[in-house]
Amino acid sequence: GSAVLPLMKIRPDDSYVGFDISRTAVDGFRDHEIYGETNDVKSFVWDCTQPPPMELEGEEGSFDFILLLFVLSAIPTHLMQPTLNRLASFLKPGGALLLRDYALYDHSQLRFHAKPTTPIFKSPQGTAYFRGDGTQAYYFTLEEVDDLARHAGLAASPSEYHCNEVVNRKNGKSMRKVFVNSVLTKEP
Repeated sequence: GSAVLPLMKIRPDDSYVGFDISRTAVDGFRDHEIYGETNDVKSFVWDCTQPPPMELEGEEGSFDFILLLFVLSAIPTHLMQPTLNRLASFLKPGGALLLRDYALYDHSQLRFHAKPTTPIFKSPQGTAYFRGDGTQAYYFTLEEVDDLARHAGLAASPSEYHCNEVVNRKNGKSMRKVFVNSVLTKEP
């Protein structure tokens, strides 16, 4: 969705495909002023745990890059691998999936541990937490991301933790944010 807007601004002649599970996010992307300035852009609503929509027919093996931001952590653990496999099928040989997602010991995960009423689901893939609205939150290790990548036919350059501290201006509280950054490349 809107994460590609800065790229569209500096590379208006490239082709772009944006999708999100949220109609509101897709509409916001389409309403942005730069959306109509790009030669080749399409956007649509898609739950990527489901089969590809008609907008992606014939697109397998045609993408240079896929930007996946905070998506896998919201997907039920048993659907993570098939979803990553499906997305990887759209990459050209040598194409890259650029991933950023929540990592182990992120501030939000530690808050879940502090609440004794938080539903927690333990599976062979790790521990998932469930927010009040029923959505899942998963916190990855580098090894988990690299393992998912390998099983999707993607080579992971060494994944890295990205740590930063965010301070709430209103109450002065500090939050330690931890993310996984990965460049997952489809073998040529």
